[in-house]
Amino acid sequence: KTGETLPAVQVIITGTTTGTISNLDGFYSLKVEPGKYDIQYRFISYTPKTVKGVVVNQGETKSINIQLSESVLELSEVAVVARRVENTEAALVTMQRKSVVVSNGISSQQILKTGASDAAGALKSVTGVSVQGGKYVYVRGLSDRYSKTILNGADIPGLDPERNTVQMDLFPATILDNVMIYKAFAPNLPGDFTGGLIDIKTKDFPDKFSFSFAAELGFNPQSNLKKDFLTYDGGKFDFLGFDDGTRSLPDEAKGEVPNRYEDNEKLNHITKSFNKTWLPKDQASGLNQKYSIGFGNKKDLKGEKSLGYFLGGSYSYKLDAFDDGFYGRYKLTTKDADGLNREFESQKWSVGASNSLWSLIGGLGCRFNSNNNIGLTIINNHSGLKAANFSYFIDYGDNEDQRQRRTLEFTDRNLFSTQLKGNNTFKDWKDVKMDWIISYSLATQKEPDIRYLINDINEESHETLYFVNKSMYSYPRRYYRDMKEHSGFWKVDFEVPILQTIKDSKLNFGISNTYRERKYWQTQMIFAENGVNRYTDMTGYFDDSNIDAVNRIFVQSSVKDDKKNSYNGKSNLVAGYIMADMAVTENFRAAFGFRLENISMETVSLRDIAGNKDTTGTLNEFNLLPSINLTYSPNEMVNFRVAYNRTLARPSFREKSSLAIENRVGDIIIGNDSLKQTTIDNFDIRWERYFKPGELISLGLFYKRFIDPIEQSFNTEAINPEITWRNVDKGTMYGVEAEIGKKLDFVHALRNFKLSSNVTYVYSRVTIDSKELENKRYFDPNHPDKRVMFEQSPWIVNAILSYKTEKNDWLTNLSYTYNAHKLVIVNPTGIPDVYSKPINDLTFNIEKKVGKRTSLQFQVKNILDNRITYFYEYNNKEYNHLDMGWGRQYSLKFSYRF
Repeated sequence: KTGETLPAVQVIITGTTTGTISNLDGFYSLKVEPGKYDIQYRFISYTPKTVKGVVVNQGETKSINIQLSESVLELSEVAVVARRVENTEAALVTMQRKSVVVSNGISSQQILKTGASDAAGALKSVTGVSVQGGKYVYVRGLSDRYSKTILNGADIPGLDPERNTVQMDLFPATILDNVMIYKAFAPNLPGDFTGGLIDIKTKDFPDKFSFSFAAELGFNPQSNLKKDFLTYDGGKFDFLGFDDGTRSLPDEAKGEVPNRYEDNEKLNHITKSFNKTWLPKDQASGLNQKYSIGFGNKKDLKGEKSLGYFLGGSYSYKLDAFDDGFYGRYKLTTKDADGLNREFESQKWSVGASNSLWSLIGGLGCRFNSNNNIGLTIINNHSGLKAANFSYFIDYGDNEDQRQRRTLEFTDRNLFSTQLKGNNTFKDWKDVKMDWIISYSLATQKEPDIRYLINDINEESHETLYFVNKSMYSYPRRYYRDMKEHSGFWKVDFEVPILQTIKDSKLNFGISNTYRERKYWQTQMIFAENGVNRYTDMTGYFDDSNIDAVNRIFVQSSVKDDKKNSYNGKSNLVAGYIMADMAVTENFRAAFGFRLENISMETVSLRDIAGNKDTTGTLNEFNLLPSINLTYSPNEMVNFRVAYNRTLARPSFREKSSLAIENRVGDIIIGNDSLKQTTIDNFDIRWERYFKPGELISLGLFYKRFIDPIEQSFNTEAINPEITWRNVDKGTMYGVEAEIGKKLDFVHALRNFKLSSNVTYVYSRVTIDSKELENKRYFDPNHPDKRVMFEQSPWIVNAILSYKTEKNDWLTNLSYTYNAHKLVIVNPTGIPDVYSKPINDLTFNIEKKVGKRTSLQFQVKNILDNRITYFYEYNNKEYNHLDMGWGRQYSLKFSYRF
């Protein structure tokens, strides 16, 4: 009736004891001598079927495919109670088919196939999804600001103050049950997403005892087992992602630092108290490592009651490096120039980074009866990044001076989240259902003692000398940054059955509240010099013998600047919705309603708190967000979907602040307190055809209209080069996406293969604001008044070819991802915009089961040795803005599951 495969069907040659059973995919194989046979097929609750007179000749393979019909018996009422499985590929496709809105997802079963180590890697294979920087998810080519991430249905804070989204590398694959991406809005979903709403579902307790353990070693020729891995002397717990206090601001420097001549003796004492490590060094490196363990169980109690639990943990340590990077900055100086003028270009650029990630998860669930359940989930994820950066570059704007740039960084991120949730069905109230959740999250990011050092190189009397040219760039400086964000969330959803004459229809309504409070502190210490002195080694600049507030080196700080670059942020979002999900006819389903959201947000610099209100960012909006999703299903395997909805994209605390910070290549990034939220109208049309479990074909069209989209660009008002955020007038995008997931068993030789592929094409345009257009038309009078959207990739392609033996003891996957070029930096002046080159990512994964419980897995990532390249283009010539690559990665993994 449904076309689904049947496992464990008995296949018996009548009159004999010779037979077999079908496997999980419905396949069977039976060896017989040449002859004529009657074959019987039997399966409980199905009518037996006999195929008579099957003739098998010598050396011949006979294929017999049959369908069984259900055997129907009238029974008294039977109650079957079980939890829905959501971690298999077939389950995800079923959830997608039955969803009210357009959606895609990936299950833990699929994640195991791809060999992904975290949620970011897992999402690469989802339709219309790409991942930038190994952690930021882009849906339908839209930048990560148009995506939103929730955890088990609850809001969580992001950990990167520079982004408006959650970093997906923080969630190890070992804790994931599935990840769903909703590409269309419904009133019961948050309203502040447009590309996709990413719902991370963590593991739940199993129905019986389970235990798993995995260990993995990885190797990258660019970073592992090297004698010259770039790093620096830090703390003894760096490999765990924690600073041991080595990078703390010295006690002597806490409080007010005196100005020069106020108290020179105290100032010299403070200057000498700082760590003397300013230069990176080469060091031997080991292998990448990953370990995970998890176990759980369920215990049946009296009556219908049961209690389940799950505990898990994982740790990974990964080294990344490159020593062949390049960056350059260019300008267009005249209208008729043949090419761009060089400002500066690196001659050598090297980076070494070590990444550690800890994750702990615990879950406890209690089932009182079939109508009442409650669960508690606690998660703590911690990551640490230690990075050293060195570059040698030529400053062509300053007599081609030779310069060096060094940065030493450490970033400590932690996300703690606890969730209490439950679902209840009130039989006395006509089967009214209530789902509720209460969540608290604490996100912290610490960046202690980030060190920036730029110096000149000069040859004098056959001797190489180093000095700080204070008239051309900043003095050496150290930053101490700390971010802490509390987030409280609760929601209650109700489902009331209505209009049960045709099919089950229901009315959904609910309310929710999200409160967030962020504190961001920054302290800057500048190591100034009286005069310009030459040194044979830059370590001499910071030596105690060179510290003298009168004649040499002394530290400076500015409470005023520190307060300006520190801020407090608060936001409160109250939302309510009502939605009808109705079966209009036997084959037509309509889900429609609206959501009300009221946001109150304020970002205040600490300088503003002291009495100056000129840089306070506020956002107070009340929005009505309508939605209608229509589905026509001529049968259970086909859906036609049409949807319209309105959604939002709000600026982040960081973007609405006055904070100005410098990145590792010297760009200043500053906030914009006047940013407005973006309003988007969305239209979707989609056709879906489902086959066997886990198989489908779909084709969709979408259109989006943006009002006040937010883009990152260079600041035309600044005296020195700055990157900031701004609103442009309006934008549009439309596209098409196609998906196929199909076993190739229609060709006998390919019966063990499956192809999963998706392609997304997007065309976008935004209106260039008048000032930007005026600047660009000064150099090019014919410059168009529209351009592509910021960070919008026109083509996204994902494909996975998998092979699985009939015994499931071998599993092989070859996965490919393609992202076309896109606009990454907008230059409002006449300088050309900066684009990224296409990305081609190929991964190979093979797994061999050894016995029933153990397996070995080998994987190669970035087979094509893809590089990240940003470039300007002028007069058909390319100028690299940035070029770097992390190299190929090889890994070997051992797993045990019980």
